[in-house]
Amino acid sequence: MKTKTTRGILLIGLLLVFAVACGKKDQEAVEKQQASRKDVTTLQADVVYTDGRIYTVSEKQPWAEAVAIRGGKFIKVGSNADVEDVVGPDTKVVDLGGKFVMPGMHDVHIHTLDVEVEHVAGNFHRESGMGKDEMLRALKAYADAHPDREWIVGADYPMGMFPKENAPKELLDEIIPDRPVAILHQSGHALWVNSKALEAAGITKDTPDPELGFIIRDPKTGEPSGTLKESAMPLVMKYYFKYTPEQYTKAVQPTTELFNRNGITSVRSATGRLEHLQALREMDRRGELSLRFLMSWNWSTTLVEPTAPLDVIEQRVRKNLVHVTPHVRANSLKIFVDGVFDSYSCAMLEPYEGKPDNYGSMNISQEDFDNVITKFDAIGVSVIMHCIGDGASRAALNAIEAARKTNGPGMRHQVSHSTLITQEDLQRVKQLQASMDFSPIMPLTEKIVEAAAVPYIGMKRSERVFPMRWAVDAGARPSLGSDHAVSPVTPFADIETLVTRRDPFTNKGRPIGQNLKCTVEEAIEAYTLNGAYTMMQENEVGSIEVGKYADFIVLSQNLLEIPPEQISETQVLQTLFEGVVVYDVDMAGGHDQTTNMRALPDGLMVALLGPCAKCGWRHDAHDKGGGCP
Repeated sequence: MKTKTTRGILLIGLLLVFAVACGKKDQEAVEKQQASRKDVTTLQADVVYTDGRIYTVSEKQPWAEAVAIRGGKFIKVGSNADVEDVVGPDTKVVDLGGKFVMPGMHDVHIHTLDVEVEHVAGNFHRESGMGKDEMLRALKAYADAHPDREWIVGADYPMGMFPKENAPKELLDEIIPDRPVAILHQSGHALWVNSKALEAAGITKDTPDPELGFIIRDPKTGEPSGTLKESAMPLVMKYYFKYTPEQYTKAVQPTTELFNRNGITSVRSATGRLEHLQALREMDRRGELSLRFLMSWNWSTTLVEPTAPLDVIEQRVRKNLVHVTPHVRANSLKIFVDGVFDSYSCAMLEPYEGKPDNYGSMNISQEDFDNVITKFDAIGVSVIMHCIGDGASRAALNAIEAARKTNGPGMRHQVSHSTLITQEDLQRVKQLQASMDFSPIMPLTEKIVEAAAVPYIGMKRSERVFPMRWAVDAGARPSLGSDHAVSPVTPFADIETLVTRRDPFTNKGRPIGQNLKCTVEEAIEAYTLNGAYTMMQENEVGSIEVGKYADFIVLSQNLLEIPPEQISETQVLQTLFEGVVVYDVDMAGGHDQTTNMRALPDGLMVALLGPCAKCGWRHDAHDKGGGCP
């Protein structure tokens, strides 16, 4: 039996032990907290940029003077004084000298890899400025210099070179009669071939048009005349469209350089195959990919090129969802919902101009469309949908709605191009938590509208192509895509176009749909934060904020302080990807490499400026004061 004294001693002992234990824990907590504070106070930035006019595209803090970067991410965004405590002996400090800075841009619709791989493969490419005769002479010289090539393959015969874009086989037969020749149209929706190519593919006057495709024929004889459109193209392309993994890997570098020098740090490809993914991953593993690259598997319902069946694509998607590299994802599917205006293949809510019974058509039934979107939504795949006509945009949103009803909230699917889209459907983009983009450089000039839109959809509808104002007001978060190489990579011309709604290079002509203009801030947001939203990475990039990757660009002028008509003249001075300079104008020999008017395809230049009254074609020489070539 223990006495009170003994119990008291034991109690005191226990209290002492408890106190010591608590004291030890408290001391450990204090030491841990002090260590944490020490880590914060001694944290050094890798690099600090000061004295800038930094437009962050963040509602919380729209402007900043300085940023600090560590490990490829922003750790401070604020004033010069705000970053002083993270400047250490090893920190590189860069004085921006008041230059304008904004986030890296997102191009959410490209086809560039297949263009660059043709360069790598040594295929024929028409030089800028070549007219028809000059191009044919160059093509013959190319064929003579490559006698070992079974097929003569080329690209980029431009819009406007032939009436209704229908090129005759006889011109190719005359210069290359003994080998098959195939030249892709600038739009990617037509193929110019000679008689040997038709013969190799077994195409005769008795060959029926494939579903959703056109074999252009001589109206008198019915013989194929030399142009294949849409799904007729693979009848020939399947014989030569073959490139090695090594060629695709080599094509990644010029692709990356093209976008980096134009201030673009994230892209979404609307064309993709296994060879693309393998090449991109290889370059990323080497640390040579300074782009965030979202690849879309190419299930092309118009079959403008040879592709795998949908069940094969599904297998590839499922397999590759879990195999990722830091900057490459392949969790998207591409669908052509409709076609283009000049072939009357766009799905319209109202009939074509002068054709009261023709509403165009969709390349997929609504039922099948609903099923495809619902299936891929359920397995975590985002679908990017080519929609030119307003009927196509509505069908795409109907399919997304069907997926939401079955699956609940899911992937962010992209209505792409959105050339014609109604105010009602723009409201649905937000309601359905979808995304959408515009490709604005193509039609927003008076001459292009008159040539490429008015004959097919009339003036009233032509005035409301790419309705940026409606999209912003509807909260649809519009993003932008160049559609390269159908159109050039000209982000600052795109921004100016959306703000002025007229030709960004000449600043002439009347605005197209003047009531649909947006502000400079809204256009910048479309190319940055909205682009990140479309690519499902808005928590990582798209604005300059603490915790996000340090993807940003330094420009030659402040886009928000100059007349909008001067925006297209902007030069990229530097592009940074995760805090590393990946393009520098000085590294490029002191000359800005940003794509400008000189890089526009000739078909676009003719449409923009009109043909010369004397020479009927070229404009690059005139712009330089050299007169007619």
